[in-house]
Amino acid sequence: MTAPGGPDAGDDAGPGSARPDGPPRPPSLLPIVAAGRTALVAAVCLFAVLAATAVGPWEITERWQVDVPTAEPPSVTGSEQQPTPDPTPSMPEFLEDLPVPDLSWLGLVAGLVAAVIVIALLMRYLAYLRRPLEDEADARSRLVGGEVADAEPELPVLEQGVSAALKHLDQIREPRDAIVAAWLALEDAAARSGVVRAPAQTPTEFTAGVLEATEADPHATATLLRLYHRARFSTAPVTADDVTTASTCLADLARSWTALQAARRDAATQRPAPEEE
Repeated sequence: MTAPGGPDAGDDAGPGSARPDGPPRPPSLLPIVAAGRTALVAAVCLFAVLAATAVGPWEITERWQVDVPTAEPPSVTGSEQQPTPDPTPSMPEFLEDLPVPDLSWLGLVAGLVAAVIVIALLMRYLAYLRRPLEDEADARSRLVGGEVADAEPELPVLEQGVSAALKHLDQIREPRDAIVAAWLALEDAAARSGVVRAPAQTPTEFTAGVLEATEADPHATATLLRLYHRARFSTAPVTADDVTTASTCLADLARSWTALQAARRDAATQRPAPEEE
C-alpha cells in the first residue's frame, strides 16, 4: 500500500483540487491590461470627435504653391506679332491709405524766388539807366559813324599805310593776293590813325570811313574797296590790270592828302595873329 500524501496521491487529484503542499498561485494581470488599453483608445477617439466638432470641417491644402504660367506655343504667322505689354501694376493698398502730403508751400517758395529775381533784374536795369553817360560830342569825336568822322585821323600814319600797300603791289606776284595785302595795310594804318572803331563796325567799314573822313578822293576809295571785295570774296578773275588800277588809286589818295596838308598850312599862315594888349 502506498502511504497517503505520497507522490501518487497528487497525480490522482482532479483539476479542481489544490495541492496541500505547494505555494498559492498569484491572480492573472491580463484582464486589467486589456481594460486599460480599451479605455485609452476610447479616450483618443472621444478627443478626436470633440476637436473635429470645435474646428469644423477639415480641408487639405498645400503648404505653398508657385504659380507657373503655362507658355503658349508661338503662332506661326507671316509677320512677327508685337509683344503684349505687361499690365501697369496697381498701387498697393497700404500706399493708397497713406495721406497725401500738402505741397502748397512749394508754390509759395517758387513765387518768392521769382519775385526776388524780378526785383534783382529791375534794380540792375535801373542802375544801368543811372550810369554816367559820355558827352555826345566826345563820343562822336572818337567814333567813326557811317561816312563822317568828327575826329581827324593822323595823315602821316595813313601815308605810311599807302606806302606799305604800294610795296605789296610791287612785290607780290599773284594779283589777287597783292590786292588783298594792299587793303589790309590800309586797315592797319586806319587802326593806328587815332580814330576808335565802333563795336558794330567791321574793319573794312571802319577803314573806308577813315579814308572818307580825310576828304580824300572818293572815287579812289570806292575803287580800292571794290577791287578788295572782288579779290577776297569772289571767284572772278583778278588780273595785272587790276593791280595797276589799285596802284593808281593809292597814288591818288597820297596826292589828295598832300594837297590837304598844304591847304591847312596855308590857312594857318594866313590866320591873323591875336592882338597884344
